[in-house]
Amino acid sequence: MRNLFLLAVVVSFMIAGCSSSSKLPTQPNSPDLPQADYSTPETDLLYSGTFEIDLETQTITQTDRKSDIVYDITWLLPDKCPGGCFRFTIVGFVGSVLEIELTLENPLAIQAYDLRVEYLNLYGKVVLNPDSYTDFLGSQYWDIHPFTAFAKEIPDRAFPQGPGGIDTETLFLDCPPGSGSYVNYAITAHLPGPTPDPYEIGDMNQAGELTPDGGSATISCRVDDHQDDVSSVYLDAIPFTGGPVEMVPEVGNPGYWTVDISNTEGAPIGDYIQLIMALSPNPQNISTYNYVTISVTEAGLIETIVYDADVGVSRDIFSIDPEGVNPPERWTTQTDPSVWCEGPVLSPNGEYIVYLRYSWSSFASELRRIDIATGDDNSITGGMTHWYTYADWRSDGQKLICSYGETIMDSFELYTMDPDGSNQEQLPATYLDPFNPVYSADDQYVYFQSFLNNELYFMDIETGTLTQYTDNGTWNDDVNKSPDGTQVAWATMYGCGCRQIYISPVDGPWNPPDKILNFDSCVRSPCFSPDGTKMVVDHGGFDASEIAVYDLVEDTWYDITGNAWGDYSADWGYMIPH
Repeated sequence: MRNLFLLAVVVSFMIAGCSSSSKLPTQPNSPDLPQADYSTPETDLLYSGTFEIDLETQTITQTDRKSDIVYDITWLLPDKCPGGCFRFTIVGFVGSVLEIELTLENPLAIQAYDLRVEYLNLYGKVVLNPDSYTDFLGSQYWDIHPFTAFAKEIPDRAFPQGPGGIDTETLFLDCPPGSGSYVNYAITAHLPGPTPDPYEIGDMNQAGELTPDGGSATISCRVDDHQDDVSSVYLDAIPFTGGPVEMVPEVGNPGYWTVDISNTEGAPIGDYIQLIMALSPNPQNISTYNYVTISVTEAGLIETIVYDADVGVSRDIFSIDPEGVNPPERWTTQTDPSVWCEGPVLSPNGEYIVYLRYSWSSFASELRRIDIATGDDNSITGGMTHWYTYADWRSDGQKLICSYGETIMDSFELYTMDPDGSNQEQLPATYLDPFNPVYSADDQYVYFQSFLNNELYFMDIETGTLTQYTDNGTWNDDVNKSPDGTQVAWATMYGCGCRQIYISPVDGPWNPPDKILNFDSCVRSPCFSPDGTKMVVDHGGFDASEIAVYDLVEDTWYDITGNAWGDYSADWGYMIPH
């Protein structure tokens, strides 16, 4: 089989107003993964030209068109497709992210496989949803390109035959300040059968904990290959082990590869974006790549769920291990039945629990902070002087975000503050009565429920730009995000006040959701586990609820508390030993 360069497209996107970007790199920076001989056949360009994006009208127009030339299969191609064989439409522009609908049409009565839009030069931009990366049309490992794959739902990724065979995919493109206006890319295909190189790497995951002193973690991924003949998979583990490590097939789980590593190099605390490379026998020595985020955390941190529960006369704060093996630990004890403690959140460094304490008799609330090492519990907002909502930590642990009004009857607005409650600063007014805000994974946005219409919104913290996410005319609340920033979960009402959990990509669509958790009764208050593979929820509603864990991979769940009355909101993170 031979991998033919079917189409090559060089386009210019004239993009204005870009204000932010993901930090995900598009090229590696280490020479130490295994090398192989590589050669790229001489190619010509088909449909080359310049295209311009008009953000005001949200259209893309062709401003220059050159001759159509096809390498090797010229005799197979008729004239152009009606409207062009490659078409694209801007369908959204949120913050700094363009949502572009890409459409490919096959003008030939032939069967092509594994059609991809391969992004050769992004000029500082970032493809937020690449299917994987490839070194085709580049140099192995040093010059890899993200790509969007087509016909992913069709067996063998066989692109619909023409004339008139069509498939559409979506590109999310982010651009940082100062990035160039151009994006160069090519459309590639394989003939006469599916590509022999791995066609995708996904499900990258870390299980276990790396610490500056060592620790132990299992790094895993899924490698998809049409021929099921993946020869080797490597992880760039240089920051932790001093060199690349070879992954091995996971026993009993076909297609998955794993490796156990320890931080013997003493990499400091932080998140590291590391490359995975998969190889299969193919005549052009093409390899496939993707990135995994590997975290080094403070030594001795304990994975913990904190939650609020009705025990005794009031509602208090507890913590428990994610398996529910050990009895819960109690952090507050209220004696006044009109005073409740709710909404605990763990600080990123595992040193504090911040929670909301409120009084139904005085209709006021406060945010309090528990020092996990000492157990000290102090107000950080000066007592019950306003009506506060739940708070959330910024990812660096240096700020909290919440909303409050002077009284419960006043309209709420968003505020940030230091972890001790000082330096309170109001964010741009929303006039939507925002409730229970949470930071996005990159801290650029804040998600919240509007008490004005009970829909969910997100807001750019710097500019105040608002975007409505849900629009289903029912009660939506308890919004939260996945650790990698790709998904959002929330509770939506159905029936007589009962709720269920929806999960969708950050960029939507939210309605309908990608996933609805399969519980046997009402659930609410979702929170992802630190590795993003599980979720803790309040299971059972207002009558007799428990804290439950849902496995998002296996679609199974189990309760971890057994109180007869009322476990509610929860957070899943790390806690220092105490």
